[in-house]
Amino acid sequence: MTITVRNTGTMDVTISSVTNSNTTDFDLSGPTGVTRLAPSAEPVVDRGLRSRTRGAKTGNITINNSSNNAPAIAVALTCTSIEGCWW
Repeated sequence: MTITVRNTGTMDVTISSVTNSNTTDFDLSGPTGVTRLAPSAEPVVDRGLRSRTRGAKTGNITINNSSNNAPAIAVALTCTSIEGCWW
């Protein structure tokens, strides 16, 4: 799964961190540290499942940034894992 964040404003926005509430079941790749977004910029954060147990998996990615309108953006993650599968 790919998550794209877009700066729709007219000023630069700084992403200070990207956190993952469930590192047991979900991996993140892409920018996870400090990243500056110019207007219309679109960095990508990839999410992958890595659970070895069956069942529903949930978590959240929180994108902390310098925006006055939305300084913390939460993205809910859900999926169902089949034992032994890695995505």
